Amino acid sequence: MPRRNLCPILGELCHASDFEEPNLFCKLSVQFGSSWKVIEGHCEGQSVANTARVDPRRSNFGTPLDLHLACRGIQVWPKLHVELIALNSFDNFWPVGYGFAFLPTQPGLHWIRMATWKVSSANSKSISDRFPAQNLPCHFPQFKN
Repeated sequence: MPRRNLCPILGELCHASDFEEPNLFCKLSVQFGSSWKVIEGHCEGQSVANTARVDPRRSNFGTPLDLHLACRGIQVWPKLHVELIALNSFDNFWPVGYGFAFLPTQPGLHWIRMATWKVSSANSKSISDRFPAQNLPCHFPQFKN
């Protein structure tokens, strides 16, 4: 049986800031190569929806991340993918940002600040003008390597 090195990933998805939408939630996934195997935990998760009350441009999530991996090699190092999604009072939701960050290669306490790509509201408005159908189901693509 080949020897495997264990790699625990423990952390918390804290907050998102500088988004105009007041109600956000986050979908997250940890992506890695074929030489990695999940020993314990989940590679995908979702935070609860948060209403920004104190600071209108900051949504606090407090979502834990607890994942234990075993590896045979370091090819395709694990990375964290996030998708920020806005939610309104009618339970309609739409993506507002995407981002990813490689997980640290050194053991210890780390703070990871992740930049995200914001979905432009100008583009979504022009798309909705071209396709007048409303209330179509929204499909979020799965993250791929």
